[in-house]
This record gives sequence, C-alpha cells and structure tokens, in this order.
Amino acid sequence: MGDAATLMGSVIRELRERRQLSQENLASLAGLSRPFIGEIERGESNFSFTTFLALAQGLGISPSELMRSFEREGANE
Repeated sequence: MGDAATLMGSVIRELRERRQLSQENLASLAGLSRPFIGEIERGESNFSFTTFLALAQGLGISPSELMRSFEREGANE
C-alpha cells in the first residue's frame, strides 16, 4: 500500500467530486478551512480522528463508509 495520507486524500477528493462539491463547500459542511481540505487531498496533512469524523459528515457518509472507501482503494494498489 502507498502512503496512507496520500491515499486518504485521493479518496476524499474522489468522494467530494462524486458529490459535486467544491473544496469550499466541503470545508463549510465539515467545519474546516478550504486550504486545509486542499492539504488533506494532496496528502500533506496527517489529520486527527476528529477531522476524519468531520470529513465523513461533510461528505454525507458514515465514518465506516469513508474507511471502507479507503480500504478498497488500498486493495487496488
């Protein structure tokens, strides 16, 4: 498996784009800043569990679904 932060960032970007959300929209829904969303999507941030939960909420999915998406992508590498 590749770098976990980079992989999670790409998963979050894919889920965000599927929902037709901009980084700004996701940031607002998750209570985070737009620059921080960019850092996460580029794999530049090793974020907290609280942020993980906020991202799942912002994406409109359960934390377990976000983790399953991450695991599926990791299995495809």
